[in-house]
Amino acid sequence: MQSRTGLVEAIILEVKDRERIGDSYSKSGMMWKNVVKLELYRKFTNSLAVFVLVAIAWLYFNASDPLNELWRIVWIIPAFWIVLAFFLLAVVCVLWAPSHHRTRYA
Repeated sequence: MQSRTGLVEAIILEVKDRERIGDSYSKSGMMWKNVVKLELYRKFTNSLAVFVLVAIAWLYFNASDPLNELWRIVWIIPAFWIVLAFFLLAVVCVLWAPSHHRTRYA
């Protein structure tokens, strides 16, 4: 009877140990997903910062011409915002493009 009790206790301890090991593997998988997402959002944040700086530079360029001496290139002003929005969309499409790694860690 004593040996059976010891065997049952050993089996229970082994099962508990395996559960803890499984939990640590699943947590490390979750951490890997978080690292991948953090890298993705870091790239997106850097891209947004660049676009904001370009937009501010463009606004300064437009504000520094009070007499409208650049009338020959006035068509560029509305086109700039369209092109800037297009490039922002392109960056988002590249960052969130479907791939094996993106679907695996989503």
